[in-house]
Order: sequence, then C-alpha cells, then structure tokens
Amino acid sequence: MNKVLIVEATLHPDTADALSSAVRFVLEQNGIEYERVQVSGIFEIPAAVSIALDAFDYDGAIVVGSLIGQESITLNTIYQECARGVNDISIHFSLPIGFGIFMVENEAQALEQASAIGKQAATCCLELIKIKNLYQSFHNDSGSGYKN
Repeated sequence: MNKVLIVEATLHPDTADALSSAVRFVLEQNGIEYERVQVSGIFEIPAAVSIALDAFDYDGAIVVGSLIGQESITLNTIYQECARGVNDISIHFSLPIGFGIFMVENEAQALEQASAIGKQAATCCLELIKIKNLYQSFHNDSGSGYKN
C-alpha cells in the first residue's frame, strides 16, 4: 500500500480546500493512504516536505497552493523558489511529487482552476509512483538497473 504526503498552503482557504478536496478524491479513488500537512504560505512547502520526510518514508508527495495577485517580482520569486525547492527534494530523495501550485490574478480564477490543478497534481504523483515501482521491481528482478 502506497502512502502519500499532501502539503497544502492555506493562505487562501477556499482555494486550498478546493485543491485538497480534488487531491484527496483522486487518492481515495485509487486506494492510496495519505497524510495532510498544512502550512500558511507557498514558500514554506519545501521545508514542510523535507521535515516530513525526516519523520516518515512516504511513497510520494503532492504539494498544492495558490498565489493570488498581480504578477510581481515578489510573487514570481516565491513561486520559483518553491518550485526549485520541491524539485530539489524530488530529485535528491527520488520522491515522486505532484506539483499543484499556481499563480492567478484573483480568487475567482483560483477557485475556477483549483479542482483541475489538484486532480492533475495527484494524477502526476501516482504516475511517478508507478514508474518508480516499475523500475524498483525491474532492478530487484534483474540485479541491474541500467542496460545498454
């Protein structure tokens, strides 16, 4: 049984709820156990994933949240640093991560997009878990991971 970590940024509560509901729907439809961690902002997401990985060995993670407002250097920097941090964790730990963080100009746009983005992030995470499981199985069966 796979277990997935969900890290949600709750700065915009209605959007966070819609994102989380969509993620949980996909996971429950696929029989995947999960734990939820909530942080206030987007910037804190990579640290929350890293801290959780120190405590438990998850099969994957899904990070969700929204940045709402006019595009600015500050919002772009927060988004880019979060994406970089999440990607670094994914590569360093070979951890499948679904990325459901997005920027929009207003709350209405965020609510309109949240469900689809949450479902996509969950689906991507599950696809990556399948790939990881396939290669781990292949490696265990053949004794070697790389073939020419």
